[in-house]
Amino acid sequence: MKLIAIITTTVLVLANAHRSQSAEPGPRQYVVALAPILDRETGATIFKECLELVLNEASAGDQVEFIDARRLERLAVVSIPNGSARTRANSREFAGKFSALKSHLTESSISNADERDQLMIPILIDDVARSRDQSIPLTLILSGSPLFVAQSATERAFNMTDGLVPGDGMIGASVNLSLFGTKERKHQLDGARVYWFAPNENWASSAMHQRAVERFWTLFFGEQGAILNTLGSDVQTVFDRAIRGDARPLVAATLDMNDNGMSMQTVSAFRRQAAAPPSPIALTTSARPAHLIPAAPKPSPSTNTIARTTAIRAHSTSVHAAGIDSIPAAIAPTSPEHEIPESRAHFPIHQGTTPQTTPPESVTSPIEIGILWDGLDGTRDLDIYVLPYPGAAELSFKRPISRDGKHVRDWRQPNSLTDFESVRLNSGAQISKVEAWVNLFKGSGPVTGKVQVIYQDTVFTGTFTIPAAYGNAGINPLSRRTDPHWTRLDLQKIVSQNP
Repeated sequence: MKLIAIITTTVLVLANAHRSQSAEPGPRQYVVALAPILDRETGATIFKECLELVLNEASAGDQVEFIDARRLERLAVVSIPNGSARTRANSREFAGKFSALKSHLTESSISNADERDQLMIPILIDDVARSRDQSIPLTLILSGSPLFVAQSATERAFNMTDGLVPGDGMIGASVNLSLFGTKERKHQLDGARVYWFAPNENWASSAMHQRAVERFWTLFFGEQGAILNTLGSDVQTVFDRAIRGDARPLVAATLDMNDNGMSMQTVSAFRRQAAAPPSPIALTTSARPAHLIPAAPKPSPSTNTIARTTAIRAHSTSVHAAGIDSIPAAIAPTSPEHEIPESRAHFPIHQGTTPQTTPPESVTSPIEIGILWDGLDGTRDLDIYVLPYPGAAELSFKRPISRDGKHVRDWRQPNSLTDFESVRLNSGAQISKVEAWVNLFKGSGPVTGKVQVIYQDTVFTGTFTIPAAYGNAGINPLSRRTDPHWTRLDLQKIVSQNP
């Protein structure tokens, strides 16, 4: 009843307050992605703007989605009906649709300051791109901080704290090298317009810092085919421009195609473009997408696999300057001593009868963790994720190489008749610190699969089960322990039993 009263009051107040709408013909798709808000007053203001959008401003036939940007959950999805604001408010289409939205904006239970106002970009953007209707224009309204702060230890090197901003090389790179890479994201937001509300008006440390962040996000969206029009702390202005469909870019910027560095830069670094950079550190990676990286044998010069070297600038303002203890795969250099043997033919299958109850903390041979699964329709896709130790870069098809090991291959269909999808960790890995997960990316479930762990030159096997009824494209990684699409592999239990 309280929500009905709020909507009714909003109808009366806003019934004659129409803004200038976009002159574009045809329906539009609005996606409003909302980060958790600690300030109830700000949340109430945003809620009022959301109601005005659906009651007064959106045209009949428009699609409007409200998303919890932290959990990637739809709070409300409506198709705008014909009629006045009062008629819309009383329509069946709107009945019971906005309670979750109101609770999200005015009753947030988030107490962790690091999670405040975080939008989960770029996962959020990928989710919106996958679900958008390509046949109609997309208007994306964001509410959250423009400063990325990682929720995962494996992504802390990309934190936009202490005045750090990703360099152009991080934008143009592959997603296998950079969290903000756009090489595989080209055209996924073609024609979209983005309008960003920043709840904290003091998010920037200086005018130069603000300009650098605005430039970064303009390029990040621009490389995907979208236009970032607004980034400001006046919520009404943000919604006004979104409804009008303003299409002017926030910043006139062009990606520096000569920047191949994987570094977080300070504002001053953007002003020293002419200065000679320090000697680069070489990172050798495969030019193929992660799902095409072969397992064995190593490709010869005559194969179609092309190796390339990416220069990584050793700026004094990169990951170590940001206080990061470990470097993710996108930044970590590789060297000959970190090479992992491609063949596993020399690993014998242990035939002992006495269970091994206390696995050693480290071994001199590599550790390999692999999974097998089947499926009748051929579309079932599982993925393995391995964290070598807390704070390390997590290895998966998203990050196939780090200084701690390698993701060998990514099977996108059942592999029970072929070979394992696996991750190999370098010599010296401590099994007690390794954490491994399996995700049902695509296809139907539940799924029961086989896990193989090669440890101390011995092959151990076990099984795993994922209870989910369908895949979730790898989202909700922060909720793995409770999400049915994910399951944890108990490695110590596996290697403590008879093979």
